[in-house]
Amino acid sequence: MTEKTPLKQPAKTPDEKKKPAALLLPGLIVILAAALIYALVTFTGIFDIGKKTTGSLLSSYQLYSPKDVKIKALLFFGNPQAEGFKTSPAEIYSSALQINRIKQLIMLLTQGPKDKTVLNLLPEGTALKDAYLDANSILYLDMSPEFAANCRGGTTGEYEAVYSILDTVFYNFPWVKGVKFAVNGAEKDSLAGHIIIKSILTPDTDLTKLK
Repeated sequence: MTEKTPLKQPAKTPDEKKKPAALLLPGLIVILAAALIYALVTFTGIFDIGKKTTGSLLSSYQLYSPKDVKIKALLFFGNPQAEGFKTSPAEIYSSALQINRIKQLIMLLTQGPKDKTVLNLLPEGTALKDAYLDANSILYLDMSPEFAANCRGGTTGEYEAVYSILDTVFYNFPWVKGVKFAVNGAEKDSLAGHIIIKSILTPDTDLTKLK
């Protein structure tokens, strides 16, 4: 039986010898870029939106202009000492567009209370994605997925989350005829199985008593 001669591997060309270094270069660039971003975030806070003031955050969404004056408003939070809601004073900018005033107010509500005399009733992470008004003064609010996904309070918890927003809107903008919710751009029958949000909603209490 004839013994087979091992096959000789062809000699590497100059280009092939350079391949390992060329493959390492993109990975090195990614590592350096990640280190640079980490340094910027850690030492300068340049990308940290959470550290921005409320005014700068609203301004970044172009919800008011420097010429707009501040107007007083009320936010509806929870009452830590009794059932129901407790109001907290706030200020928004008097934008010429009413929808921008509404967006400002809801954004302040989703940021939660600034003091311990009231409770945040919105599910963790809730944010306003978009809002618009139709010709009949019906307000459409598109909330982030957390508004439904993180709601864990049963009927009472869902009611408080929904009406914290509704009462804030209807008290400060009484000309709004109704509110229609969407979650992440889609209609839902209920917030999390209890409170129906598919239809156009109106206040269930007389908010004029607070004026």
